[in-house]
Amino acid sequence: MISWLVAHKDGKTVKFALGHKAKTATNIQQNLQVILGVTGAGSCFSVKGKASVSDVFDKTMKLRVVTVEIETVEDVIFYSGKITKETEYEKTYDPKLAEKLDAEVYSLLNE
Repeated sequence: MISWLVAHKDGKTVKFALGHKAKTATNIQQNLQVILGVTGAGSCFSVKGKASVSDVFDKTMKLRVVTVEIETVEDVIFYSGKITKETEYEKTYDPKLAEKLDAEVYSLLNE
């Protein structure tokens, strides 16, 4: 699961953040073709593209940014299916630290 993801307004780029030692980052560096599974807007989508992985950013936590240049987006939910309830979550750690980390990460993702 990815905690931070931004789809850019150009409709051609998605960026997400990973921990600096994430195996996903290593895998992407070895094979730049990626497929992201995204739920939202009542459905499930397959986002296919070519990715690149940044160097490590040393912020509140060390992380990398993955940039995906989108090639295709496909609605992949089963025939006549619809997501009727969005995922709910609760942050269980220091709210001020979470707010600081979110601000740092989203600043990097929106560049």
